[in-house]
Amino acid sequence: MDSAGGISRGDIGLFIPAYLQLSRHGVWYLRWPIPKGLHPGCRQSTVKVSLRTRDPKKALHLSRSISHMAETAS
Repeated sequence: MDSAGGISRGDIGLFIPAYLQLSRHGVWYLRWPIPKGLHPGCRQSTVKVSLRTRDPKKALHLSRSISHMAETAS
């Protein structure tokens, strides 16, 4: 944590799952794996979607919501 009680960039890894990725510009992205069987070229790949936030707590909330919607849709 930083001196103001907020979360500093170094503390992020303690609670951010592997599917969230921080860009070099400070924007959070959700990386969603595509199974080999569903990929058109029969290769494993990922979809990378910007969460359009720099706040790690908001990114975590958004990623959980998107993941839940994707899991229930399939």
